[in-house]
Amino acid sequence: MIATDLEDRLLLVRLSYGSGSWSLAGGGINRGEAPEAAARREFREETGCEAGALELVGIQQERVHGSHHSIHVFAAKVQGNPAPDHREIMDARFFPLHSLPEPLSQMTRRRLELWRGNSQ
Repeated sequence: MIATDLEDRLLLVRLSYGSGSWSLAGGGINRGEAPEAAARREFREETGCEAGALELVGIQQERVHGSHHSIHVFAAKVQGNPAPDHREIMDARFFPLHSLPEPLSQMTRRRLELWRGNSQ
């Protein structure tokens, strides 16, 4: 989810596994779960924050670990401070859009390009 606060800062997380890159909060859809409900659940689980109204930015097709996936990219405003669980999420912070941290995952870069393209 592309989550921004009231100051238009972007919320990014760093996972406890993988490359150590900063990425957007997100995750899988459970059987029978709607994409919007999954986005809200995963976001709350990963950050401890609640998302406001969700806007579907787009759906991207990607191969993840050799499997085809449809990625529903949502954007929302959030309030509150993130609270990473220190199991799956090691760090979660807001960053100004003009000063995003490195390394930033390639999947995150693609989602941000989609979001920025839709907001122009």
